[in-house]
Amino acid sequence: MAFENDPKCFIKDIACGYNHTIALSANNDVYVWGRRMAIYPNLELTYQYLNSQMNMLRVELDQPYPRLVKNNLIFYKYRKLVCGPYNTALITTEGELLLMGSNDLG
Repeated sequence: MAFENDPKCFIKDIACGYNHTIALSANNDVYVWGRRMAIYPNLELTYQYLNSQMNMLRVELDQPYPRLVKNNLIFYKYRKLVCGPYNTALITTEGELLLMGSNDLG
């Protein structure tokens, strides 16, 4: 499996959910792939935008190959990755817990 910025990337931690995977490289890069792990373009978090774009939100954008996550995650260093069926947790070296994913099971 080739990673986008380094095909010889060393993975030091990996976690799998029901249909998604997250990996942590030795360089502290976070990669994701699987169901609904692709980038949704031009998504605004306002009520009017989300209400008018409901059909777009029903479409699943899957990510079949590892994709480097560059957003806010670059500001942290990670110790451990954990996946639930439809969610992911990242534990930082500072002991912070970052959660993302579905919140339908509590």
